[in-house]
Amino acid sequence: MSHSGSSRISSSSSSSSSARGSNQNTGEQRLARQSKPLLFGPLAFAGPGALCRRVASSYSELVNTIIRPPRLNYKVSDLGPNSFIWSKCRFQRSDFSLTGARGQQLSGSWWRPASSFGSPRPCVVYMHGNTSCRLEAVDVLKPVLGQGMSLLAFDFAGCGHSDGDVITLGYLEKQDLGAVVAYLRANGVSSIALWGRSMGAATALLYGSRDSGIKAMILDSPFASLEQLMREVIDRAQVRFKPHFAVNAALRLVRATIRRKTGMDIMRLRPAENVSDCTMPAVFLVGSEDTFIPPHHTEAIFKQYAGEKRLITVDGGHNSMRPVFAMEAAAAVLKRSLNPPQPPPSPRDAEDVGLKTHQRQQQQGQGKPQPAAQFTSL
Repeated sequence: MSHSGSSRISSSSSSSSSARGSNQNTGEQRLARQSKPLLFGPLAFAGPGALCRRVASSYSELVNTIIRPPRLNYKVSDLGPNSFIWSKCRFQRSDFSLTGARGQQLSGSWWRPASSFGSPRPCVVYMHGNTSCRLEAVDVLKPVLGQGMSLLAFDFAGCGHSDGDVITLGYLEKQDLGAVVAYLRANGVSSIALWGRSMGAATALLYGSRDSGIKAMILDSPFASLEQLMREVIDRAQVRFKPHFAVNAALRLVRATIRRKTGMDIMRLRPAENVSDCTMPAVFLVGSEDTFIPPHHTEAIFKQYAGEKRLITVDGGHNSMRPVFAMEAAAAVLKRSLNPPQPPPSPRDAEDVGLKTHQRQQQQGQGKPQPAAQFTSL
């Protein structure tokens, strides 16, 4: 991989966006919908007193849209079998719970070749988006396991089966990630890489700049600045007149409430801020039709990133299924960076036993769409 490179990959598969992409604007629409009464409802009232009352009565819903989106419920059985054979190799999934930095229990799963138990092997940590869960990791199992690495995925605090009531889009999630990385190092993995999507990608950037031991990162659709993203969503709201003072008043209220509840300052959450300190190789993925976190966020981070890097732009939106060749390109960088033991040969016609990704299910028309596709992931 060269020090800097970009490419565009197109996918002809119509099923690749059917699950995630069907609701790719949900998060943006929810944020814009909750913003309207807060920002523009006051214009129907006379006097500053009415304005303040209207704003005060509406902002809590907007706050919850940011820090308490719908929690995704799922069954552990949705993750697939605990043991399966793929390409003549047996793999096992172990489910676990660990205590995070804030004392909350985090639920996770670790997929490993059965032969690797007790021997050091590199691990890729997968991190999901804001209204999703570890089910997302099923989509990256084959490219990661196929390169001789193990894969660990977990539910952030406030998501899936983990404890917690709020999310912070990376601000506190980096502490969750720190606890997981410590868990892996205590369990003797040889090296660690990060793979994050949206909020998970932002978390990887916020953590990766502090831990030089991370060997590589795959960053799918991170946002550069939360304040910038919020203002862009508001700008796209279907309202003809958007007074600057109303927007600023709303953001001040939201900022104060979120800081009081979580400690996070939404005006200072900038995953792009420290990327000049990140020197590990990175692959950036972005959907060309992403209207929730527009591509210019990923592109801006890519330009500032200090390490070896590659930008892959694919067809589709924020939650679209990423094409196989983009996933394989990302996994190839992980393999080069982590230097795992060589996996056994995997003939093209090898039968997959017990393991089906979301994409395979969609192509074959089997089963219902996975729950992780029902909400927009930030």
